[in-house]
Amino acid sequence: MPIRGDHDIYYLDLNELIGVIRHIWKDCFEDKFKDQHWIIARIDSLYSIRNRVAHSSGYLTRDELKSVETYCREIIKQIDQYIK
Repeated sequence: MPIRGDHDIYYLDLNELIGVIRHIWKDCFEDKFKDQHWIIARIDSLYSIRNRVAHSSGYLTRDELKSVETYCREIIKQIDQYIK
C-alpha cells in the first residue's frame, strides 16, 4: 500500500475520525469549526457516500455528488486558514 502520510491520522477511516474529533473536541477542534455537530454531520454524510462507492452499492445521485463537493469545500475552507 502506498504511503499516505507520516502521521497515523492519515490512516483513519472517516468514522474513526469522528471519534477522534469527539474525544478531543475542546482541546483541538472547538476553535476551528463552527460547532461539533456541523463537522460531524458532514463527515458522517461523506462516510455514508464513501461506503456506497467503495462497496459498489449503486450510483450516486447528482445531489449526492454535489453534497460531496460542497462538504469537502466547506471543511477545507474551515481548516485551510490554520494550515497556511
